[in-house]
Amino acid sequence: MMAPAAATVIVSGRLANPQATVPTGVGAVADTAPTAALIDPAPGLTLKVGQSIAPLARGLDDFAVKSAQLLVDGTPVASSAVPPYAFSWTPSSAYAGTTVSLSTVVTDSSGQSTTSAPVPVSVSREPVVPVITTAPPATLPAGASAAGVVKLKGKGTATLSVAVNTVGTLTVSGPKVVTRTVASTGASTVTLPVKATKKFRKKLARKGKLTVDVQVTFTAASGGTVTTTQEIVLVEKHPHKKK
Repeated sequence: MMAPAAATVIVSGRLANPQATVPTGVGAVADTAPTAALIDPAPGLTLKVGQSIAPLARGLDDFAVKSAQLLVDGTPVASSAVPPYAFSWTPSSAYAGTTVSLSTVVTDSSGQSTTSAPVPVSVSREPVVPVITTAPPATLPAGASAAGVVKLKGKGTATLSVAVNTVGTLTVSGPKVVTRTVASTGASTVTLPVKATKKFRKKLARKGKLTVDVQVTFTAASGGTVTTTQEIVLVEKHPHKKK
């Protein structure tokens, strides 16, 4: 029985130069830009001034995400390098009555950046806190008092000057006076007539003097109501009566 032949490898010789089809180095590695999205809040959210929200960004990359930024109207306001990319934003009074655009910029490990689609968020107007003060007119006529009450001498009526800080309506009322409403067009001084009701005009005519408590209510157009009170003495004189 014959022994099996030994295996052999025949090498024709070492090539002096590498073959053209054999790679000799590392080729270009594909590295795409990251994807970016602001997944919270949802479009159309309405905030009040001072109300905080927590925007949440999502960033994906084929290698690694380096960081994400929160943009408000295109301006960076916060940054995070740790997922989940959560932020906090609180609108100031400067944004009152506007629609703000929120977005995120995601940057990958190679420095490529992608900006997400904007998410519109509305900030409601701040309600104007109504302010009302009884104040004298700029020029005080005869009979005017420091509280802004101008008594129409001998007529049994008076006018009350009231300073307000915004647009709204003023109502003067009281158990003894005729209710009147006057509009204010902005921060100004408004004059309100004060006149006794028919029932108390008889008493005023009989006694010549009537003390009335007047309540002035100011309702701002943007919401909110404030009141103030004033005591006024109405005087009615009759020429035919002896002093």
